[in-house]
Amino acid sequence: MARALCCLLIGLAPARLQAEDIYQIKAAFLYNFTKFVTWPEEMEQRGGELRLCIFDRNPFGEYLYQLSGRKVRNFELKVVQPASLSALEGCAILFVAGSAKTDTVLRGLANHPVLTVSDQSGFVQDGGVIELLSENNRIRFDINLQAVRDSKLQMSSKLLQLARQVR
Repeated sequence: MARALCCLLIGLAPARLQAEDIYQIKAAFLYNFTKFVTWPEEMEQRGGELRLCIFDRNPFGEYLYQLSGRKVRNFELKVVQPASLSALEGCAILFVAGSAKTDTVLRGLANHPVLTVSDQSGFVQDGGVIELLSENNRIRFDINLQAVRDSKLQMSSKLLQLARQVR
């Protein structure tokens, strides 16, 4: 598992990436993050559906929806795009896209077991868990460890080691 994620980090061709390629890679990152994050025990034991939500616009096109139905431990991944903040209640993973007000979204999810991810600059400083960023034509990520704890999530040390920066 770590090898697959690591290959995504360092195996990118040096050719200029197109926006479509970038979001295909980011979709793969989101899926791979689920393999290295553990939700609270009662949620893990219950299993069932693991909702990956995209809030605001969908920059992934169909790439993310192709992940629906994949197995993650005893969960089945389901990709959804809630229409409002109030519909984020059942999300286990939330990608905050576009111009969504991250502080409003994060405040609404405070102390809920949600892996929040975004490619908006400053996301981890605002309290998000993982920020995806482009660096030297590669996709990298930063992690906010306090946000991980506040969300009652556990993160594999392997994922923490692959992060560009852990705050």
